[in-house]
Amino acid sequence: MTGARKPKAILKIVGKSLKQFDSVNLATAMRRLAKLSSGPEVARVVTHPDFAQLSVTIGRKAPATPSASDFAPRILGKHVGNACLAELVARAQKQLPRFRHAYIMCRNGVITVLQSVIAREVSVRLASRSAETFNCQELSNLCWAYAQLGLVAHHDMVQAAARALAARAREANVQHIASTASALARIGRYDDEIMERLGNAGCVRMGTFIPQALSNLMWANGRLMHVHNRLLTATQTRALAILPCA
Repeated sequence: MTGARKPKAILKIVGKSLKQFDSVNLATAMRRLAKLSSGPEVARVVTHPDFAQLSVTIGRKAPATPSASDFAPRILGKHVGNACLAELVARAQKQLPRFRHAYIMCRNGVITVLQSVIAREVSVRLASRSAETFNCQELSNLCWAYAQLGLVAHHDMVQAAARALAARAREANVQHIASTASALARIGRYDDEIMERLGNAGCVRMGTFIPQALSNLMWANGRLMHVHNRLLTATQTRALAILPCA
């Protein structure tokens, strides 16, 4: 599925192999569908019977976990595809209200779990000592996923997750740093302490930045109008080093 370039190719795989899908496969399918679907194509995806079966299967998986506490980091934290499902369905509902009940599987509780239970559970964990149950990958995924959703009600949670990651920035890699900074920029939340810590960590790991992560980090700093002089200098040096020779 990761190599598929069109939604119909993913749906074809879903139709043939859904019974063998584990939670990783389910999340990957949703993530790829959300990423590749836009405009009129969203309508074709969400009204497709294989998409309906995929949604139902995810809905059945969620209650099967021991608790919401386990579901939050295990399913969403590690695999952002379920958050993308919420984004995809939200877009579809705006475009296709007449299909809301007939084709979009809200009845299985997937959207309620995503938008309420997970966000609430994550917020509770981040506000307590249990925040360490999230690793840097999970924290950056949470930031990215909920920033993608664009739901104002969850902006506090995104900022809390970013703060938790910034506090452990020494453990974060360049992708975690760039994704978290980009998430804050996407939702328009500026926090000087978080950006300083992310910038400091970025300076330490500057030699490992790839062009995409580097550009994302600098875009976030520019969007939030945050000036980190040492990061700017390090970025300039790194950019010159990775530019192809003329």
